[in-house]
Order: sequence, then structure tokens, then C-alpha cells
Amino acid sequence: MYTPLVWAYNRDYNKGGYIIYIVVGIVLVFAAIWDVRKGKIPNLLTGAGIVVGMAYRIWQTGISGILEGTLQMLIPVALLYLMFRIHALGAGDIKLFMAIACMSGQSVFISIFLNSFVAAAIYAIIKLAVCKELIPSLLRFSQYVCQSVVSGRLMPYPQRDRQVMHFAVSVLAGYILTMGVIVCSN
Repeated sequence: MYTPLVWAYNRDYNKGGYIIYIVVGIVLVFAAIWDVRKGKIPNLLTGAGIVVGMAYRIWQTGISGILEGTLQMLIPVALLYLMFRIHALGAGDIKLFMAIACMSGQSVFISIFLNSFVAAAIYAIIKLAVCKELIPSLLRFSQYVCQSVVSGRLMPYPQRDRQVMHFAVSVLAGYILTMGVIVCSN
């Protein structure tokens, strides 16, 4: 019998814990749609995800779930702060990851997190190659890194209008990749 890997990660699968991953998926679909249409992820959506995540944690582990959920939400802040400082990611993307971290378990969150960046990298490479801007973009990136190292400070990464990327779509792709991983269980 085959089960999605995410359910294998979830210690509460027999208690209906997989339902939270359906909620995560719904939040991510709305976030991706909103990001593509408006260029932002609404605070109401990420806030609702955090509230649902906290309620789920309290239901599963009691009042100690609040501390667990809060600590879990600090992981994406710590991991993505540098990218936020150089303007490579927006605050909405970080808040979206905070909601995912609050709703899902640590192993599932890390899997979604890593798969999101893999999906974003693949998308960016394809997009830049099609637009014939891959080599110029790599050169700009290497110049940026050299300038940052020489100056000894972080500078905002130079943005270009044609290279706008809706990262919530990549997060949704990372979620789909995580949900789609199949393992054999006996």
C-alpha cells in the first residue's frame, strides 16, 4: 500500500491529522492566486492560517501547543531574514511560510520549504533562459555578491520589472511536490 509521505511524517495521522494539510493546500492556492493577481499576499489569509495552526496545535497537544506553534513560526523568520533584508523576498512570503510552519509539523514544513526553493530555482532558470537573460542575470548576481563582500554590508538586490516572480506560486509547487512524494509502507 502507498501513502503520501506527508501522512507518514504526521504523527497524528490516525486522529485525522491529515486534514490540516488540506487546509494548508487551500491557504496556498488562495495565496498563489492573490499573489499573481495583486502582487501581494493578504495578511488576513496568513493570519487565518496562523489561527488555524494554533487551534490545531492546541487540539492536538493542549495549551503547550501555543509555545510549540510560536517556536515553529520563528524558523522561517530566522531562515529568510537575510533574503528579506536584500529585498529578494517580501514580508508576505515570510508570513506565508510562518502560517505553513504553524499549521504543519517540522519535517513537513522543511520539506515544503526546500521544495519551494527548488521549484523557484527551476522556474527562474527556465524563465531567464527563455528571455535570453540567464547569462546577464548571473553576471549581475556575481557583481552584486562582489560589491557586498567588498563593501562589507548587505545592499538591496537590484530589481528589474521584467523579472518579477510570484513566490507564492513556487510555495504552492513545493507543497504539491511534498504531498506527491510516495513511499511504500508495509
